[in-house]
Amino acid sequence: MIFTWKLQGVSDTEISETDYLLFSAGTYNSNVIVGEFNDSTHVKTEAGADKSSANAPNNNKYISATEVSLNGGATQDLDTATDSDAVLTINVTDGTFAIQDALFFTFNGSSPSQQALRIDTYSAEVGDTNWSHSINRTHALTLTDKTTDSSHDYYILLSISPTNPGICNGTMRLEGVMS
Repeated sequence: MIFTWKLQGVSDTEISETDYLLFSAGTYNSNVIVGEFNDSTHVKTEAGADKSSANAPNNNKYISATEVSLNGGATQDLDTATDSDAVLTINVTDGTFAIQDALFFTFNGSSPSQQALRIDTYSAEVGDTNWSHSINRTHALTLTDKTTDSSHDYYILLSISPTNPGICNGTMRLEGVMS
C-alpha cells in the first residue's frame, strides 16, 4: 500500500515521513494558547522550514461539536464543508482493493491507546455532522468504507487544542482492513 498525506490549499503540500503537520495561532510557528484552537495549519520540515508557505494552506478550526470555521471564515455547520475545504487528504493506492472499518486518530506515537502529548484532537470526515474527539484508537474517527478501486481518498477536517503549556506532539494514524 502507498499512503500519500497532503495538506490541502491553493496547491497541495505533501507531508513526508520527516515532516510535521504544524498547527499555529495564526502565523507560522505561533503558539496556540491552551484551551484555544488553531487558526492556521502548515507543513514544517525537519529543519524547521515552512514547506507549505506558497500553498495558502487550508485551516479547519473547531468551534463546537457541530460547527467549524474554514480558513478564518464565519462559523458554519460542519456538514457543509466540502472535499476542497478539508485540511488533510489521505490517498491510498496499490492495485485494486476495498477498505473497510477504517479509523483515523492521533496518539502519543508509541501506544495507539494513549493520547498525544498535551493535545486534544478533533477530526471529521467531509459530510460528518459532528466532530470526533479522536485522541486515540478508542476514540477514533470512523471513516467511510471504500468499494473496490485502485485509489481511495479520505478528506479529513482536523483541529487541535493544547491541554497544557509546553511542546505538544503526537502521531496521526490511519488503520483499516484492505481486501
